[in-house]
Amino acid sequence: MSDTLLLVAAVKGLAVTALTDIRHGLPAPRPQPEMLRAAYWRAARDGLRGKSINLCTGRLEPAAVHLDRLWDTALAALETPGDVALLRTAYSLLRADGNGAERQRAAHRRRHQLTDVVDYLIQNTTARATPRRPHPAPSDADG
Repeated sequence: MSDTLLLVAAVKGLAVTALTDIRHGLPAPRPQPEMLRAAYWRAARDGLRGKSINLCTGRLEPAAVHLDRLWDTALAALETPGDVALLRTAYSLLRADGNGAERQRAAHRRRHQLTDVVDYLIQNTTARATPRRPHPAPSDADG
């Protein structure tokens, strides 16, 4: 849930920032498609603990530094103080625990079993899910 909340907040904050920049006549960044593909690949490969491509400079930098800078930009555009405090907490958890892909990789590293990843997903999905009511047992009249 907090990963989803962070993604929504980041998109909103970055969209507000981009619209503000447009109103002020600032040029939009226009990275080359090849750089974007490389950045996507690198992010998928390395996650938050590795390196990422700075699309402005074309250089590798720690993904955490890149993410912090992006997050600061997004957060500055968000207005509600209560929301900002909640987002700061969620962001701290993300930085400490990693994202979903990293947590799945960690589950796999324990014994190198894909079933450990499935067990992790089941545990973390059902722990947050709303409990379902059990289906009533069929009665003699149903059958």
